[in-house]
Amino acid sequence: MPRRWILAVVMSVLIAPAAGRAADLTGTWVVKGEFGPKLQHTLVCAFKADAGKLAGPCVGAYGPVLRASGSQDGIGMTFRYLSDYQGNDFVTEYTGRFRSVGSISGTIGAGVVSGGFGGSAIANWPDDHLAFWLMDSRLSNGVNWSLGCAFKASGRTVTGPCAAAIGPPAHATGTVDGANMSFAYDYDLQGRQAHISYIGTVQPDGSVKGVVAQDGASGTFTAKHR
Repeated sequence: MPRRWILAVVMSVLIAPAAGRAADLTGTWVVKGEFGPKLQHTLVCAFKADAGKLAGPCVGAYGPVLRASGSQDGIGMTFRYLSDYQGNDFVTEYTGRFRSVGSISGTIGAGVVSGGFGGSAIANWPDDHLAFWLMDSRLSNGVNWSLGCAFKASGRTVTGPCAAAIGPPAHATGTVDGANMSFAYDYDLQGRQAHISYIGTVQPDGSVKGVVAQDGASGTFTAKHR
């Protein structure tokens, strides 16, 4: 298959329809959590449910991929992941109930800290032809991060949310031209607006590799379709 068609195929993957989703978390979700009004975070998670078990990667703007696992039934779900905070490992656990088709909310526990969260299936958003991409980026100054984006392709234009570690998801926009892809977004970086851009080329295996730039610093990235 020509490389120019690979991206068109994977970008037009239709996430499973929301019908019956109240009892099934399989698909791509945006999860917004908070431990009070000043400590918020957003993740993009690609869950797969199988025989009551739940697993999949969750990613924010910075930091490693979070390997989530848990369980679900017809009423709700629980999932957890291990992460690092200032050199210490700790488990964050989410326990929620389905509120409607493609919507869930509940509580978060992280050690002695607790909060709440809400999650929505991206398939329920107005744009329903989406594909989940997991991106690993590294700048020449040593800064590196993983990013989860859910893109919709409409002609040569791609748009969609990219997970931000704190606050709402960043809204990315870009273009696809044959085997070439580019997109960018703005986000808040310690009180100031920062701009980050990606320019890449589709590889024979369907991944995308290229150059990432952030406020004068540059580096490389690899994106894989999930």
